[in-house]
Amino acid sequence: MKKLIFTLFIILNTCFSFCQEFNLPLYFEDAQGNKDTIVFGYDSQATTGIDLSFGEQNIKGIPFADFDVRISNNSFPNPFGSDSAHFYPDSTAYQTKMQIYNYDSTNGNSISIFAINIFCKHFPIKIKWDNPQLFDTDGKYNTLITNWNPVGWPDAKSSIYEEFPAFLRIIDSAKFDVIPHCFINSANDTVQLLFFAFIPESNIYFSGIDDVSDNLNEIKLTPTISNGIFNIYSKEKLITLDVYDVYGNNILSKADNFKAATIDLSGNAQGLYLIIVSSKKYQKTFKVVLQ
Repeated sequence: MKKLIFTLFIILNTCFSFCQEFNLPLYFEDAQGNKDTIVFGYDSQATTGIDLSFGEQNIKGIPFADFDVRISNNSFPNPFGSDSAHFYPDSTAYQTKMQIYNYDSTNGNSISIFAINIFCKHFPIKIKWDNPQLFDTDGKYNTLITNWNPVGWPDAKSSIYEEFPAFLRIIDSAKFDVIPHCFINSANDTVQLLFFAFIPESNIYFSGIDDVSDNLNEIKLTPTISNGIFNIYSKEKLITLDVYDVYGNNILSKADNFKAATIDLSGNAQGLYLIIVSSKKYQKTFKVVLQ
């Protein structure tokens, strides 16, 4: 009996130590299919450093794998006016695969930006995340990933290589062909930098952000339930369109520069299908039902 009680205590204590209010896995893949995953999250008991109680470990100093993604503190200023790759000194205090921090989703001024450290030899890099609808709330509305340090207005880019931020509520994946900011570590590795932040809708720097041109938000699919015909409309030119069944079989592909397309799934089995469209920078996935 004592052994059972002790075992239950250990299980409950472990759950208490490692659970958090919200966590977000980000899935990375390079051009050769190498994959890695990092996790962001927040909890009122966490800090912006390494919290062992949340399962975080400082892995700075461990050599990078061939494709390796890590999270670090953000101490990299934005080099305004630079249209070439910018090399920072390595100012990372730590590197980790998981970063849980104390984020107040009700505070409009609450914003902590973290650097994503990427060691990659094969571009482009694709990033995916689960369920954009999770971010359609005030506390996570402006959560973003970007290839430049969003320390000011999110549309105030300073380089031709810097892209409009990928807002996680709008799309379920992003692709980066060029990452203009990087640093060289003590092992002489060139480490590319992306930036991530949970940001509430009420943050002053992001007020009116829906009025800023975001072409991916203009990609529309109608209807989502049909006997066979689905229509895609886009403000931005799309370069690929693929349709997959629930078994992962590619049943239709289109590769061209187009802003509108009609998809005819008549003759296929009824059920759920994924329609994936890509522009030069982004990828968006739609779920449709064929009746």
